[in-house]
Amino acid sequence: MKKHILITVSLILSVVLNATATNINPAENPKRAGEIKGTIVDAISGAKVEYASVVLYDVKTDKIVEGGLSNADGYFVFLKIKGGTYRIQIDFIGYKKYSSAEIRINRENKKVDLGVIKITPDVSVINDVTVTAERTYIENKIDKKVVNIGKDLL
Repeated sequence: MKKHILITVSLILSVVLNATATNINPAENPKRAGEIKGTIVDAISGAKVEYASVVLYDVKTDKIVEGGLSNADGYFVFLKIKGGTYRIQIDFIGYKKYSSAEIRINRENKKVDLGVIKITPDVSVINDVTVTAERTYIENKIDKKVVNIGKDLL
């Protein structure tokens, strides 16, 4: 009888300890994991920017936590983010780099929707472009050899 009670108590104790151990660190518990999402658009035209590079940085260590690309609709999402403070950096060819403000993921703030993020084009104006090319002195074609005598100094 004592053996049966001892086994029952130890079984209940192990179940209780296992259940509380999973709730000690909320960042590792998938139910408490955070989510960050948003949509990237052009600030001037309002067109969705597809395949822009999106990187999630940890503010404390300044290391990359996760990275990816926006989809064809300019949408991105980071799932299963542990609790902490982060920032997002967006980079795309022809646009200025975008860096977000600090984003906190915790028990009260698990899901963060950044909404529409407008990135501005990085435009440089060039006045004139002149392309010059010179013909070679001897040109080899499929059926003949052409000598450009205009290039001959003699």
